Amino acid sequence: FVDVTFDTEENYEKAKALMNIMAEEFKVLGTYKNAKK
Repeated sequence: FVDVTFDTEENYEKAKALMNIMAEEFKVLGTYKNAKK
């Protein structure tokens, strides 16, 4: 399991697309807005 944060939603979408290509199995368990911002 990996917990990751991103500065922008665009960066999140890019990372998700890359992980779908590179990983044998990739599953997002949840997405949350950062309340600290």
